[in-house]
Amino acid sequence: MIKLLLIFISTVVLFLSIDAVWISLFGTKWYAQYLSHLTSGKVAIIPALLFYTIYISGMMYFVIYPALHSSTSLSEVFLRGALL
Repeated sequence: MIKLLLIFISTVVLFLSIDAVWISLFGTKWYAQYLSHLTSGKVAIIPALLFYTIYISGMMYFVIYPALHSSTSLSEVFLRGALL
């Protein structure tokens, strides 16, 4: 259980780090140029947190947890990850 919790926390940190780099270096200009008509200009924290919670929980359930069990083949793990 502690191993899964550490993996979950590591995944959250990794996702937030990648997202911060994407938004600060590339996303801001790209979003302003191509998606400005779809955005409100405000950061919606609650939907973002909800998305990350659901997505990372889905990764834990469909990909990471099965990958930790030796009975799951590597191709099945990749297939589950691709479907996510």
